[in-house]
Amino acid sequence: MREKTSGFSSLAEETKGKISERQRLFSFAVAIFLFALTIRLVYINFGLSVENLISDEYYGHRFVTTVASGENPFDRMISYYPGGSVLFESPFLILSGLYAVLDSKSLNTEILKKYILTESPGLFILASRVASAVAGAGIAVLAFFIAFILLGKRKESLLVASFVAIDVLGVSYSHWAKPHIVMNFLGLGALLLSIIFDQTKKTKFLWWSAFLAAAGLGTHMPGLPYLFFPVLAWFRNRSWVPARTVLSVLGLGTLTTLSFYAFNAPGTIQMLRNSLAGFRDVGALAEAAPAMGLERFFFPFTNLWELEPSLVVLSLLAVVLLVISKPFKINYFFYVLVGTAISYTELITVAAMPHVSRWLIPWSLFLTLFSIIVILRRARDASKIVRAALYSVVALALLWNGIQTGRWLTLLKTTTFEEARVWVMEQRSETRILGTELDLNLPLTQQTARLLIKKYIDSSNSPRKDFSFYVSEPQGKEARFNYVFNQYQDAPEILCDSSESILKFDYIIFPYVTLEEREALINCIKKQAPKAYLVKNFGPPDDQLPVLREFDNPTSWRSWWQVGVFGKKIAVIAPH
Repeated sequence: MREKTSGFSSLAEETKGKISERQRLFSFAVAIFLFALTIRLVYINFGLSVENLISDEYYGHRFVTTVASGENPFDRMISYYPGGSVLFESPFLILSGLYAVLDSKSLNTEILKKYILTESPGLFILASRVASAVAGAGIAVLAFFIAFILLGKRKESLLVASFVAIDVLGVSYSHWAKPHIVMNFLGLGALLLSIIFDQTKKTKFLWWSAFLAAAGLGTHMPGLPYLFFPVLAWFRNRSWVPARTVLSVLGLGTLTTLSFYAFNAPGTIQMLRNSLAGFRDVGALAEAAPAMGLERFFFPFTNLWELEPSLVVLSLLAVVLLVISKPFKINYFFYVLVGTAISYTELITVAAMPHVSRWLIPWSLFLTLFSIIVILRRARDASKIVRAALYSVVALALLWNGIQTGRWLTLLKTTTFEEARVWVMEQRSETRILGTELDLNLPLTQQTARLLIKKYIDSSNSPRKDFSFYVSEPQGKEARFNYVFNQYQDAPEILCDSSESILKFDYIIFPYVTLEEREALINCIKKQAPKAYLVKNFGPPDDQLPVLREFDNPTSWRSWWQVGVFGKKIAVIAPH
């Protein structure tokens, strides 16, 4: 038999019959969404590329361009990820297609194919980024409603949502077309609906919770913790939920996840193989530099300290308040506790990747909910002085997080990729440029675009291939670029071993990591071209050169802030 709920009423019951209250709540939600979306759209077009700016930022783009090139997207590996993110991005990709129709002024299939392949290689990446930004803004709204149910006050819930809205980790990954933000949006939706089911005892919310949790896992593997929410909601109500309902919900969740994985079966099979190989070799998902020994238990905190020290301070304060203060009750707060515990467990057991910050996003979300909700709830029972102090700590943390995000956004204004692209486009159409491991969103010939897509798809099961390009085929005032592919993993070495003469190129452009690597490459080029010299350098000055291997790794932001530049270090060499 169903039991009546106690404590806070559900969001549905709280607003039932109170139109003005409901309007105020949703006015807050709309304001939060627009604020969070605006932050995530700022400079979202930075570094547009035909392949990707950050690793794996191409699933939706590849799917569309593969179809446009006449290939079957389901019989080859386009990405390692399941199909959830592409399905979520579909409306945005469709709108991009409509834009392509309007911009090309044609419904002719061949003209549209040519437009998509040659004129707008970054269009669908941008559409996927916008989808990620919308999902990121939606996470802030979900956090607001979850906090409202737990705390019962709009202003306190607004503080929680504001922290999530300007969270530097969430804002940064909302700028990229990766599946992690979409995954967390679906998972947090599952959490909200699980709580509402627990309150209202309406099984439709359990169904939807299971579907969203399964869809989150069907978007990416780190979504596994979200499956625990509908399970936990059922367990708390198992005395009255019929067995057939449980079996049906389990069937729905299983079918949803399997469908999303089957959508990109070649890629997800390869992803699982790689993951199993990682566990076999080093006992972690990451074969490269996994966290070992005691570091495995502490890296979630140390990495988060590098990114969001204010959140670490808030979480420590919340733990102290739980220990030293009198017990206080927050209805349904155990859902947040379970999410925090499971996301931490996933980090130290499955991921164990201390320098892959995107896996920190669920952990960061739950720590935010846990910390601020505990502090605000404790402040209610405290004296005026303590209450003022606790609110001040939260306000300062919010301010510091906003400063962190603001500093990160300023770095996107002009990236080294964009600087290098502008420089290349300013060269005369007859200028021949050899480039390695670099994609600058250059206008392509249709034949080259098809070859580019085919090469990337065909090489997906192999180590990453690099390629070179040179300017060719001037058309009017603009040039089109042809790509000459090279079957090498490390681009700089191809210049030493290349059978093609370096002297026929006017410039050689390539990214590098250290000064030593750049000098070694110049010396290598001098074997063929003794008069080679450095013409231009995009990135920090030599005396401020940080030794970084991943320009897109958020844990490296502090180094980039010091030199005020963002992007790969790029050098231009003239061989004669």
